[in-house]
Amino acid sequence: DLFVKIPFKNFEECPDHQNEVILTQVFKLKPGSVDKYDEKNQILLKEFTSSCVNEDRRAYFEQELRKVYHLMPIVNYDNSKTYYVNTAEFTEQSKAWIELPLDQQVFIKYRKDKSVGCGHYIRGCQKKCETCQKFYPCRLCHDDEEDHIFPRYETKTVKCNYCNTEQPLAQHCSNCKVCFGSYFCETCRLICDMGEESKPNYHCEGCKHCMVGIRKYSKHCDKCDSCFNIKYFAEHNCKKKGTDCIICMGDLTRTIYGVSTPPCGHSMHSYCYQQLLNEHNYKCPVCKKNILIGEHREEVNQRQKELFKRLIVPIEFLGVYDVLKCNECGQQNIQQHFFFNHCPHCDEFNSEMVKNVPEILANVIINKQRAQFKEKLLEPLQPSIENIKKVIQTFMEKNKTWEEIEDYLTVKLTKFTLQQFARAINRCQTLDQLKKAVLLQEVVGEEEEDDEFE
Repeated sequence: DLFVKIPFKNFEECPDHQNEVILTQVFKLKPGSVDKYDEKNQILLKEFTSSCVNEDRRAYFEQELRKVYHLMPIVNYDNSKTYYVNTAEFTEQSKAWIELPLDQQVFIKYRKDKSVGCGHYIRGCQKKCETCQKFYPCRLCHDDEEDHIFPRYETKTVKCNYCNTEQPLAQHCSNCKVCFGSYFCETCRLICDMGEESKPNYHCEGCKHCMVGIRKYSKHCDKCDSCFNIKYFAEHNCKKKGTDCIICMGDLTRTIYGVSTPPCGHSMHSYCYQQLLNEHNYKCPVCKKNILIGEHREEVNQRQKELFKRLIVPIEFLGVYDVLKCNECGQQNIQQHFFFNHCPHCDEFNSEMVKNVPEILANVIINKQRAQFKEKLLEPLQPSIENIKKVIQTFMEKNKTWEEIEDYLTVKLTKFTLQQFARAINRCQTLDQLKKAVLLQEVVGEEEEDDEFE
């Protein structure tokens, strides 16, 4: 049932109008496969164009070409539906499915190919600007070269990339009959052949131009003057969106790449948003609020809680306390100096230090916070024998007794070795890593003692 959709496979006939495109490949693995990167294990389900490569995004795409993404469980995937519909209908809130055996999942990866058009559109024709009377592959290519804006709603004439015939705007060439693009909007004068798989289009009367998406999965907000995924419409921050991307400062009113508006309301290009996430940067550069949306936000918050529960306060942080201000709700609280801190007011991990506070005063206020928030107040684990044993037996080795664990570690956890374990445990994920780190610190400690003796 393999479905492959690559526009303009005869791009060799248009040497002057070729572009680079990104193809998305949807695949599953052969039964029993454990390596998703090994192409011998991959069974291709579908391949389709998903983006054009322009210089602004070339570095981003070069990174993406090396990656493989988990898409969804096989039981939720329907190859007869488009990629866009499959992802829109997959509403699994938990990411626990990623732990399924790899041969029970569907994945995506990318490759480059050539087509016909420019760095912005796949298109079999050029458009004539009614202002300067010049032909350009698209309005964005025109605007990069000229001192005026392409009046896209006034487009009347196109020129075929295959036979060079000038003709009135239409979806097909009047001479060689080639289809300029699978999508044609007479209102917007838009022609595009990206396809329904990754970027279906519909015309929105509210936005007054065509949008990427499917109408039934989108909803227009008159106040924001924007369309939103219907899943996130109720939680969006309703206000007039800015005209410039807060990351690259590009004009959002003329973009073809889609706009992401996080809960704080500061809009950016969808690919700029994705770049932030790829860098594990979840803060808005303007207001520092969390930019994650929906279940992704809940998932990261849960992971942060799990990480918080396994980290031990470093010895050097003992007795150091901070006044913290939450970037989400603006409330302040006092906590022990730590790698990252939890706000008991809004249950977010997005606080920043305002100033240090004396230990005596901090303990008084923290006791009040404990009485106010009770179990909502998350406090970091102190470097004690009991807490280190708890982390080891909860997160590193659940199936062995403490005696068996100590025999494996060779260094016993005592009040004399507590500092060694406390310094090592936050850097380790496994018992084997902890053993090596503790032994290394023991050797370093002996060398330091020898130096002092000498």
